[in-house]
Amino acid sequence: MRKIVIDIETTGKNFEKDKIISLSAIEIDEYCRLTGNVFCSLINPQCRIPRQISTITGITQATVKDKPTFSKLENNFLCFLENKELVVFDEAQSLNFIYMALGFALPNETTIISELANKNPNVKAPSFFDLLNRFDIKGIDTMWHLRPLSRCHMMAKMYKELTIKEK
Repeated sequence: MRKIVIDIETTGKNFEKDKIISLSAIEIDEYCRLTGNVFCSLINPQCRIPRQISTITGITQATVKDKPTFSKLENNFLCFLENKELVVFDEAQSLNFIYMALGFALPNETTIISELANKNPNVKAPSFFDLLNRFDIKGIDTMWHLRPLSRCHMMAKMYKELTIKEK
């Protein structure tokens, strides 16, 4: 079954009040190989982006001013996810923001990398950066606003290490 690895940038950490400003998703096959299918967009949150978020993400009001709102991307995003398992690092970070933006939870089966790592006796303290180091995964240099896409590629490698690669 093909899977979709998802990552986002937001205006803050509270999924009930903060908004998505960047959304990336990549498709991988059953062997964790990239299929080439990618969904990636900056999103106009229709609210102020706090200065500290712009400092962290590189995404400013000017960057998203002419970008689509989440509701304009929603149908294409849902089609991209259709009948595929989702892979995220941490449910609270990505999925809850997406559920809030959609107004409903996705029916897709979901794998949470941090939970997979917690079940692996060879992995201790499975933070995102710990797993990058543990599996010697290097980042992909991208422009600031493409960081979620870069993290999707890194998470696909983490997922492969945790599910397919023989230890």
